[in-house]
Amino acid sequence: MPSMEQVERNKTIIGSYIDEIFNKHKLSSIERYFGGNFIEGSFQAGKSGGVGSKQFLNEFFKAFPD
Repeated sequence: MPSMEQVERNKTIIGSYIDEIFNKHKLSSIERYFGGNFIEGSFQAGKSGGVGSKQFLNEFFKAFPD
């Protein structure tokens, strides 16, 4: 079972990710959260290192800017 310290750390990381990527649309921040050898598993993403996620989210934010 994770310690309360680890739980709070994880909450902070997830909150930061949501704020930077989804609230501020700072797609360049994706690299902060995923390593360069990260392989994306979704059909839409389908690339490594966050490239597919950036492409997908860029289109998503164009369609739903708010």
